[in-house]
Amino acid sequence: MQGAHAHTQLLGQLLRLDQAHAHLDRPQRLAKLASILGIALDGLPNDRRLGPEDFAAPTQPVRSRTHAELLLRRIASDRPTLKDLLALPEVVSSAHWQVIGTPADAVEQILAWRAADAIDGFIALPGGSLGSLALFLDQVVPTLQAAGALKTAYHDAGPGQATKQG
Repeated sequence: MQGAHAHTQLLGQLLRLDQAHAHLDRPQRLAKLASILGIALDGLPNDRRLGPEDFAAPTQPVRSRTHAELLLRRIASDRPTLKDLLALPEVVSSAHWQVIGTPADAVEQILAWRAADAIDGFIALPGGSLGSLALFLDQVVPTLQAAGALKTAYHDAGPGQATKQG
């Protein structure tokens, strides 16, 4: 049942991500895709199924080779339509899991994914402003520490030998 809860949490996350990027129109999404994979797909219809063969000869540099490889693996396994590909978080946002919402939303998502053994850590990149960084440090970090999901201190065991403590 725990896995089902994590799946529901993930679905809720994807719905919020879709809402957060609803302002992006098709040309903007196509431009993002071209910057990721190095090829323009402007002339293709939305219902066209795609595969790795559609991206065999990039015509422009890719933004991140790692991001491109991750997305190409997904395209190879899912063979999405262009419309579905343009809606993926990996295209409209980032290849990485994101929490969009309040500090409480971030804590809830991190704890749910941790409980489902879906993550073993995270990198915090608060977006927007110094205010979002302050919210993360002042609200998310202490709440995760209180839940035992984040260390409260590190012990220096010598040069290059840091060890975690409680």
